[in-house]
Amino acid sequence: MELQLSANLGVLNDLIDVNGQRIWSYQGLLAGTDDKRRDEQLNLIVEEVVIQGQRLQEELELEYVDLAQDLPVKGATSGTVLHAWDLVMSLFADERSKSIRELLGKGERAFITAYRHAGAHPALVPPVNRLIQRQARELSLFYSRYKRFYQSCRLIWRR
Repeated sequence: MELQLSANLGVLNDLIDVNGQRIWSYQGLLAGTDDKRRDEQLNLIVEEVVIQGQRLQEELELEYVDLAQDLPVKGATSGTVLHAWDLVMSLFADERSKSIRELLGKGERAFITAYRHAGAHPALVPPVNRLIQRQARELSLFYSRYKRFYQSCRLIWRR
């Protein structure tokens, strides 16, 4: 039982950390918006990512507190999910050389992969699994919506 609790807390803590890194990375993109060429709609999407990330992180923290009866330990990740997140961090390492569209595309796909990896952990208790699966679906829907927006813009830009 203690091992299962530890595994659940580790997965939750990893996702809390990954969400925090995602929020921080996108906030960095927003802070560097002196590029007047950047599309206002794209900025709104990035702002939406930040708000979504903060909400998802809070939900994960509440679940952690419910299980542990204590606050998550910042920076003490177990590594269960972080392997899938490595791709995202390498993408954000040199933000200036990447377009916002590339970061949204590849970064969000890697983020969804991290969630899928977390949701496949065999020791998850049902409430944690449901939370992770719900958040993963929300992230996938957001990504699909962004992708449709991007594809429609590409059609307009080609004209």
